[in-house]
Amino acid sequence: MTPPETVTAPARPPAEALKERFAKANATGDGRLTPEQAKSGMPMVARNFAAIDASKKGYVTLEDIQAYRHEHPRKRPVGAARKARRRAAAAKA
Repeated sequence: MTPPETVTAPARPPAEALKERFAKANATGDGRLTPEQAKSGMPMVARNFAAIDASKKGYVTLEDIQAYRHEHPRKRPVGAARKARRRAAAAKA
């Protein structure tokens, strides 16, 4: 018996995914993410808000986040990070 064919959606480029997440978190639609908006939709931005908002405007833009991500690349791949979080959550349960 042959396994059924599976179709997977093409992966979105990271920049596109970031734009989508930013747009969802930016409740006012003004292109400025406040700390409160970051907490609700972009936890990485919320955790690093002070560093991302280097000019202390009280908000960050998509460009600010992209610059921060460029200057501070992830230390491990996304997939590995997700697996580690799942393992930690399972260990707590």
